[in-house]
Amino acid sequence: MSKDRKQIILQSLAKLLEERDATKVTTAVLAAESGITEAALYRHFPSKRSIFLELFTFCDQTIFQKVGEIKKDDSVEAEEKVRLIFFFYALFLEKNKGFARILSR
Repeated sequence: MSKDRKQIILQSLAKLLEERDATKVTTAVLAAESGITEAALYRHFPSKRSIFLELFTFCDQTIFQKVGEIKKDDSVEAEEKVRLIFFFYALFLEKNKGFARILSR
């Protein structure tokens, strides 16, 4: 399985989620946005659900990794850690508007 192709698919899904509701993202639309056929899409992911889950897992891991790094930094006071976590989360949602839209539902 090509990691590059999977990454392109996930990035395409993230882009589509910025433009439309998740229920309007079909595998045909996602394949077209990714520049591949729908059959090729299914060679990289067993289902539409698995594509969404992988994107959410990536976002989840990114958020929790950064929060963990902030929490471990002993040179930062607790109040500043909370501010940094909220700032990071807000920045993440600003850069990932499609993800923010899904979380707000």
